Amino acid sequence: MIKAEMVYTLEDMKLFAKKSSLNKYTQYIIKFGIIYFSVCFLILCFADTPVSFSVIMLFVCIVAFILMLVYLNSIYPKNNYKKFKNIHGDSIEYFDFNDDYFVVQMKNGNNAEYYSLEYNLLNRAEENKNAFYIYISPLQAYIVRKNSITYGTPEDLTVLLRKHLGKKFKSRF
Repeated sequence: MIKAEMVYTLEDMKLFAKKSSLNKYTQYIIKFGIIYFSVCFLILCFADTPVSFSVIMLFVCIVAFILMLVYLNSIYPKNNYKKFKNIHGDSIEYFDFNDDYFVVQMKNGNNAEYYSLEYNLLNRAEENKNAFYIYISPLQAYIVRKNSITYGTPEDLTVLLRKHLGKKFKSRF
């Protein structure tokens, strides 16, 4: 059995936002931006349109890209953190990882929520040098920082998740 206690911070939300599937949209936006930039450049070089039109279109593309990066890396995590705090307050999440399932208990004062999940119901899990991200859906995950493990070791959790998730578990260092 492996146990952990987590209190989520804004930094956790920022790290999750960088890892989440939402960043796939960033990849699409980058591809669109490259195509858009190329078209503007071709218009600027080979068309008889005024230079100012092409420069304005290029400027619009660059500003839109910068705004999207600011949203994904700053505004989106802050909004999620505020929503989480409004719903759960300063709650503590307790994780108990057993051989066949894991339990999550969220305690906030007199209120408590209890979830028990089998590993085969998980979408996927990822590990980096600081934390585990246990996805219950493509956009929702439990974050377990390695330094929050109170019983067992991060290596034990790695072995357990790899055993139950197989190819759905990734280590990224």
